[in-house]
Parts: sequence; structure tokens; C-alpha cells
Amino acid sequence: MRGQVVFRSRGLLAAVLLNAPFIARVLESTPEEWRTVLAQVEDVLQKTVSPIITSSSTVLHVFKTTPVEDQLDHFMGLVREVEASSDNADRWHLESVVMFPYTSLVDRLAVASPIPLPAISVEDKADFETCTETYVVSRTYPFTVPRILFQIPGLSLKSGAAMEEEDAEGSVGGSMSEALICSYLFDLHHSFFMSHQECMKLMLSLPVSARLDSMVVRCLFEWMLRLPKAEYPSVYYTCLMTDACRLVPTIPACLFQSVCAMYNNLEHMDSEAFIRFVEWMSMHLSQFDWAWEWDEWESDAKEGARVHQRHFIMEVLENCVRLSYVERIERSIPEEFKALLPPKPLPVPMFPPDVMGEGGGGSSRGGGGSGEDGDGDGEGEREGEGGAGGVSSSLGVTGRSVAKTILGAMAAKEPHENVGALLETASLSGGDSCTEEERMILLTQCVLFRGRKSFSHLLRVLGLYAPLLRKHASSPQLEMLILDQIESFWQRSQQHTAITIDRLMTYCVVSNVSIVKWLAHSDRSHKWTREYMWKILKTVIEKTSGRLHTVQSEYKKVLAQKAHDSSSSSSSHADRGSNGG
Repeated sequence: MRGQVVFRSRGLLAAVLLNAPFIARVLESTPEEWRTVLAQVEDVLQKTVSPIITSSSTVLHVFKTTPVEDQLDHFMGLVREVEASSDNADRWHLESVVMFPYTSLVDRLAVASPIPLPAISVEDKADFETCTETYVVSRTYPFTVPRILFQIPGLSLKSGAAMEEEDAEGSVGGSMSEALICSYLFDLHHSFFMSHQECMKLMLSLPVSARLDSMVVRCLFEWMLRLPKAEYPSVYYTCLMTDACRLVPTIPACLFQSVCAMYNNLEHMDSEAFIRFVEWMSMHLSQFDWAWEWDEWESDAKEGARVHQRHFIMEVLENCVRLSYVERIERSIPEEFKALLPPKPLPVPMFPPDVMGEGGGGSSRGGGGSGEDGDGDGEGEREGEGGAGGVSSSLGVTGRSVAKTILGAMAAKEPHENVGALLETASLSGGDSCTEEERMILLTQCVLFRGRKSFSHLLRVLGLYAPLLRKHASSPQLEMLILDQIESFWQRSQQHTAITIDRLMTYCVVSNVSIVKWLAHSDRSHKWTREYMWKILKTVIEKTSGRLHTVQSEYKKVLAQKAHDSSSSSSSHADRGSNGG
């Protein structure tokens, strides 16, 4: 309840304060009443502590060194700044940044018939039943309060093309002007989401007496990195950045300054913001033929350099390879950076294809490669023997022959019942039948090998043999064994690892709980800083949330149908009773 009251009080205060730049000049004709309003606002603000200033709110900041400040408190500070700027009546003259769209209709309004407006009243008890404290924290007035201009440590607010000097008549500038312009930019980016080119043209043509290049860049980064979740996908902000760079010659320099400032403060950046920064950087490079001032980062490409910066470069290059291919990126970067490129995304199967006979799948294809057709040079397969640790040697040569038989059946598109029968009757050297773990390893390796050439190959194989995988994955331990095999098979391609796990979860072969336990296992602690690990976890959470929403929707439909059937039954009984009477 306390959070509901705070939200309501501060919401009403926001309605008062946000109109100040537009109406204060008129209200100052009665200065005593205006100052009474401001004093009352100050009093309420002091009595209602902001719901976002909590011990956990530091997690929601892009940079941990950024002080925590509520948007409404910040805007009240701007109002105080304007009030203290001058004693004359011109301090609220903000024509340089405040836009009045109705001015073009003044002549028509002067001769138009007046329309009476209803009296404005605020209900004492508004409907805040669903307004929990979590809701209060997450809302934070996203569409009303002008945002605090994104602060990047080490970068001056006036860097790049800054705000122009205020006019000689003493009108206010600086902070209030920046807040209002950022508010306009935010509204434009929200309203023109479906047309990024039109959106950027409107942003850069705002009729304000300020140069917008640095401010546009800063706002775009703020919206893209906003925590806990950006309003739109990263690709939208990438398109806006690209459009801005191509429309205004001074924006690339502002962008470079901002990127370098964030790059130098990566050790203070939130993990989620770090991942988004990596994604944006790789997409941005792809839009400009991978051109960048790589010399600025050359010292961090060496062994023993700054850890966070070197890790950032590695992640960016890996994302660039996903958007293109290894050879193309190699030609675009200096020699010093090539050691940070990921290996070619080739599979590392447990059994070499020359021993397995390719299972009818073609003897010359290396599989799963970085190119468009999935062809490889065989390097991954030659290095693959023993890639699954000691499991290959424990299965022995007989295990290879069993795998070859299963692959032959899969190549002939035998139904999963037939392949399952082969697996059940398989035996290793000495006549011993396979254990559950050995069957699971053989089946998983064969499915991955058949689907290695492309993602469409993988989907076709899973469509045929997912029921067999579900049957044999009868315990959480066996599910985690499947995940171990995927990680071993695609140890040279994190993208393939993440996508394969996602597909297996979609086919209900592995559960969300098993994936989380597998990710959190201590054997993987050295990989917890890698982006793909967090992407897998994020996918698991999103899919689980989606399934929960689907189940809840279906449950509500069942309840509604049951209520409808009960009502129909009651009506029919009533009709029969009346007819019988």
C-alpha cells in the first residue's frame, strides 16, 4: 500500500512539474501563487521518498559509478535551477527549446467558438489495486518525465557539438534545455518506431536553437542500454545510429568519442549493458564495411592487457564472424587482432567420419562450417577424435561400429522406432549391452552428426528423432549428459551450441531446470563471463515465461468454457422444468 500511495503522490507531482516549462511564464504574472505551488511540491517531495532509490537499484545502472537519482527529483532540481538563475521575469522564457505547435493556428483560434472544458478533479481514491511496489519501480515515469541525459564516465557533457550559447537576453539554457530536448527525442523515437529513417530525419530537424549531434548520440545509447530492458530491439537503435552517421557529418566523431569513453569504463559497466554494447558494436561495424579506428584499441589486443577491454574485443569479433565469415573479418582487421578471432565453427564429433563412414551422408563434407553450404575442410573432424574426453575410448571400436549402423539407418530416414530398436540391441566388445549413458551418448552424437551441415539439417533430424531422444532422456542426469555432448560436439562454435540447446528445449528433450543446472555447474565457471552462456540462460527464462503464459491462458479458457457449459446446463434444466409445469 505504501508503494501505491507514493506512486500516486509522485504521479500527481509529475503532472504539475512537467507543465512548468510551458506555463510558468504565464503563472509568474501572479508570483505569490506560483511560489506557493512550488513550495507545496517541495514539501511533498521531501515527505515521499522515491520508490526507486533502494539498495538494489544500483543494479539498474549502466555504470556502477553513476549516482542513483530519481527522474522526478532530477527534474525538480532543474526547476530550482531555473528559479535561482535570475530575479527578472524572463527566466522562464524558453522559446529556444519549448515548442508550441498551436501557434500556427492562433488566427483560427481567435475567431473560433469557445468550447467549455470540464472541470479537472483528482479523485481521492484512484484504482491502484494492481500497483505493487515492483510495478512502481519498473514504471519510473517512462513516457512523461524528461530523462536525465545519459552520463558516460570520463566524457564531458559538453563534448562534441554541444549546446549553443544562450541568447544575450538571459534565457535559461543548459540542463533544462537538455532535458526538454531529450524528451522530444524520446517521443520521436517512440512514435516513429516503424520508420527509423523518418524518425532520425525528424530528430535532426527539431526546431530548437541547439546543435543536436552529441545529444542524439547520447540519447540513443541511453535508450539502447536502459535497464532492465530496452523498449525496442538493439537492431532498431543500430539503424538509427547508422542513419544519423550518414545524415550528419559531425555525428561519427561524437559517436567515436562516446564509444571510446564507454570502452574505457567497461570494468564499471553492468553485465547486461555489456552484452548489448557488444551486439550493437558488431552490427554497427557490419553497416560500415567493418571499418573502425582499430589503432586506438591495439594495446588491449595483446596478452596481459586490460581484461575487460580484451574480452570486449573478443566478443565483438565473434559477433562479427557470425554476421559474416572468418576470412572476411580477417581481411578487415589489423594483424594484432587476428589472434582474438574465434576458431572456424567446425564440429568436433566423437568419432572421425572416416571411421564412421559418414553414415551415407557424403564422404567429402566437413560439416557445420562457416560458409553458406556448410562445407568444411575436414579439420574439425580430424581434430574431433577424443573431443569428448575419455568417453570415446571407453566406448571403443565397437561403439564406433554401432554409431556407423545408427547413422546408416538415419541416412535411410528409418523411423525412430527402428533406430531405437537398433540402439536397444547394440552391444559393445565382450558382448556387454550398452548402458543408458552409452546409449544416450551414441544417439546424441549421431543426431548431431546428421544435423551438422546446417540448421535446416538439424531441424529435419530433430523432427524425426526427437521422440527417441525424449524416451532415452529419462532423468535429469541424462539430460545434462545430452548438453555435455552438444558442448563437446560444437566446442568450436558457441552459436551452434546455443541454437542446438534452444531447439532441444523447444522439442522438450531437455528441461529448463536441467539447462540451468548445467550452466551453473562449477565445471563451467570459467565460461560464466562469456556472452553465449548468458544468452542461453536468457532464452531459457523467456521460453519458460512464454510457456507459463500459454498454460495460464489455456487454463482461463477451460474455466470459461466450464462456466459456459454449466450455465447452459442450468438453463436447459430450467427450460425443461417450465415446460413440464
